[in-house]
Amino acid sequence: MNTPNLDKLASESAVFENCYVNNPICTPSGASMFTGKQLPEHEVYKLHDILPSAEILFTRLLKETGYRTSLFGKLHVSGRLYEENNRHPNDGFDIYEWCLEASISMDSPYNAYSKWLKEKNPNFHAKLKKLGRKLLHIPKEYHLTHWASERTINFIKNYD
Repeated sequence: MNTPNLDKLASESAVFENCYVNNPICTPSGASMFTGKQLPEHEVYKLHDILPSAEILFTRLLKETGYRTSLFGKLHVSGRLYEENNRHPNDGFDIYEWCLEASISMDSPYNAYSKWLKEKNPNFHAKLKKLGRKLLHIPKEYHLTHWASERTINFIKNYD
């Protein structure tokens, strides 16, 4: 397969050719990445399992050593309904701007994308809320990836 853009990215990056996830399901895999543990150690096996509150995410360890930490978008170390209303007590994020997906959990107190979109364009926010995943074309200036990129770049530029 011809992949010139991926080839260019790989030539300018660190490439890990023999890496595997602990689980093909995103929640257990995310829990493993953020805790550094195998599934039996953190006990998240399924999509809607909840990472135990005693588990410490590596971002908390980074914060404890002096790093400023932030989340812009998906964490997904626990089920969606749990994360919609709860932060993990040991997530370690100084800035926590959560959003699982553009049209899901738009009323969550943690959904920073939804708040941003409502400020940028209240009419489009209402349309997305009404149509959800049926809304197929989101203008790039209102897209979730635009929001996450904008917030990330702003974070990097404003902090050492």
